[in-house]
Amino acid sequence: MSSLIRQSDGDQLVLAANANRRFAQIVNLSGTTQYIAFGAAASANSLPTPNGGIYNIDVTTIGENFQGAVHIYSAAGGVNLNILEFV
Repeated sequence: MSSLIRQSDGDQLVLAANANRRFAQIVNLSGTTQYIAFGAAASANSLPTPNGGIYNIDVTTIGENFQGAVHIYSAAGGVNLNILEFV
């Protein structure tokens, strides 16, 4: 599954929990840093992803195949993210 998400400001769920997830990728297509959180709401203190940055969610990147909910926080609305999920 691949989707383009137009992020509003604040916290937004971008991937629901999925027990069948094998891999996910978040590509920040905006001109600002976005913040990723796993399993809980994201904030400006979450994991930063710079503009143009790519974050892979898999065993190699985070040491586990995370299958919980993924949230993104944006301080500026109207930014785009490309979300890819393999199940």
